[in-house]
Amino acid sequence: MATTLRCPGSTIRRTPRNPDDFLRLSVLRAECNVSGVLREGRWGDGADLEAARMLLLTRFDLKLGLWDLALNPVLRSTVLDPSPPTTAPGTPIEATVPARERARRDAEKATVKRDAARRGVQEVIDALRKELRSAGWRIDDRGELIRPLTEPLSPWPDAPKGPLVVLRAEVAKHVVRVLVWHWLYNDLDLNGFVESRWEAFEAVGGLPPATRAPASVTLWSADAGWGGTDADWQDIGRAIAGRTAQWEALLAAFVTSCRDVRRARFPERRS
Repeated sequence: MATTLRCPGSTIRRTPRNPDDFLRLSVLRAECNVSGVLREGRWGDGADLEAARMLLLTRFDLKLGLWDLALNPVLRSTVLDPSPPTTAPGTPIEATVPARERARRDAEKATVKRDAARRGVQEVIDALRKELRSAGWRIDDRGELIRPLTEPLSPWPDAPKGPLVVLRAEVAKHVVRVLVWHWLYNDLDLNGFVESRWEAFEAVGGLPPATRAPASVTLWSADAGWGGTDADWQDIGRAIAGRTAQWEALLAAFVTSCRDVRRARFPERRS
């Protein structure tokens, strides 16, 4: 049974975790064989090599190498008896009743843990939104708290429309981050842009340690998350709101570059 979490601008379905994802099965028997040989960049029949392997497993007294048996035409025709490799059995494996029960319990625990995290994140987003609404932040269709830095635009022909660049608030269990994200990561180097203006971004609020990702850069963080009980979300929201205009001004040149790249993709059409 699925339940639904509703928040302004989004709907999140809470589907229970699938117990099949938590089955822990043991390997009772394994059969291995050579099914193919890659030589000079091409796959070939592995029957001769498999026959040589099987012969050497049963005849330890032979003073012959595996490849000698498989590649020498005389030995291959007189000693080996190639046979097609065995195929995997087609009988499906049925989990035992205790394994199924254990998987069901694990799935229920995982569902409770996941839903608790989602509720915690949503509560923080709702609290931050109260302080950030006046600074242009909103909740998008995916339930994320964002500050769009452009109007909705298609990044390439026939693509869905959305802001080319956004500020985004990410809520984790023990930290809240503000990052800048953009669509055109294959064309523009956001990391390089921020690094070239490091002192200016640092002066806004202290850049966290850099972790390079092509589409986003973290601009600010606070050691408080949905897992804590003593966070002052009003104060944190005001801290983000007070920096929003400064981040927007520092990113203006990058936003212009994104518009230029997009414009080059739409030389004869408007959207």
